[in-house]
Amino acid sequence: EIKMEVGSSGWTPNVFVVKMGVPVILKVNGKQLNGCNGRMISEELGINKALQQGENIITFTPDKEGTYIFHCPMNMYKVSIIVTKSGTATQAQVSAATPKAGGGGCGMGGCGGGCGMM
Repeated sequence: EIKMEVGSSGWTPNVFVVKMGVPVILKVNGKQLNGCNGRMISEELGINKALQQGENIITFTPDKEGTYIFHCPMNMYKVSIIVTKSGTATQAQVSAATPKAGGGGCGMGGCGGGCGMM
């Protein structure tokens, strides 16, 4: 079980490490949702989830090692989930997987007005 929050400044925390083959329950606390941060997408995991105020639950079982990315429709917000056989990662792996600020862009200050991409 891993937990994160959705706020006006993004998704926190934005990096997790989990063990391959173990079911993951991602509990997302939707505190301050807007047009972009209110949807989490991961093509690798086949997930496209609209978030609601309060607790949201996303479940999946990672079946291979690597880094899975969840992102908003405009790639402004991202979360990396590092999957390893041991369920641990080095600081270098975590640093490499940490999402950089931005990455997309709708020119609306974090898509607060809605990007029409939902």
